[in-house]
Amino acid sequence: MLLYKGGFTQMEEKVYSLNLDGYTLRYSFLVPKTRRIFGNYLTECNDTEYDIRLSRDFMEEFRWLVTEDTADEYLEYHALMIATARFLLPADRTLIHGVSFLWKDMAWLITAPSGSGKTTQLKNWQEIVGDDMTVINGDKPVISCRDEGIVYMSSSPWMGKEWYGNCNISAKLGGIILLEQGDHNEIKRLCSKDAVLPLFLELLSYPDNTDQIHMMGRLLGRILEHTPVWKLTNLGNLDSTELTKETILKYVEAPR
Repeated sequence: MLLYKGGFTQMEEKVYSLNLDGYTLRYSFLVPKTRRIFGNYLTECNDTEYDIRLSRDFMEEFRWLVTEDTADEYLEYHALMIATARFLLPADRTLIHGVSFLWKDMAWLITAPSGSGKTTQLKNWQEIVGDDMTVINGDKPVISCRDEGIVYMSSSPWMGKEWYGNCNISAKLGGIILLEQGDHNEIKRLCSKDAVLPLFLELLSYPDNTDQIHMMGRLLGRILEHTPVWKLTNLGNLDSTELTKETILKYVEAPR
């Protein structure tokens, strides 16, 4: 078994709690130094049981996420991202690859494969709207669909190499922008059938069984039922971001 849950079986270890979108998880680390990477996201607790503690085999399974000579604490940090994304699935939550920010009292998500210009768009937004926006997470926020059918974006400690993000932010998701590079700037609203595969590929659960695939599909179906998705073909310049901003603004101000 690669992912362990339960009480201590050997020497006593410290347990830390992490709150993600109102959902509390308890970690025990295989590599003690990993705790420092999480910064203020973790709180030491008095529990004698943990929800997630990784085995060495599980960590090595995700060595491809880092370079071969990456220190063990950073390997565990990245492998914990996968374990956490999987652990959250039964609660209709997971981690998603993208940048998220708060603007007009709602969260917005820009998602795409690595190298597509997500961070460039985030910096453009900061330049255009300034203090009117707040970065939620610059790489891997939590996406969730709660019982009332409302989709939320929330902070997570997996913020990417630039470490963009803020703790303890959770907001209703206003919409999703699927990003692709192109030779012009164009944005269009997508129907669910055109959005489902690109979004599924950015969910970070990396399923290893059919139950996880079904849970990911259920969550994605609920997200698409309640959330508009646009595709932005772009040059990465300020004009492309201004086009997105005006499109979102029209959507926000339109009568429902």
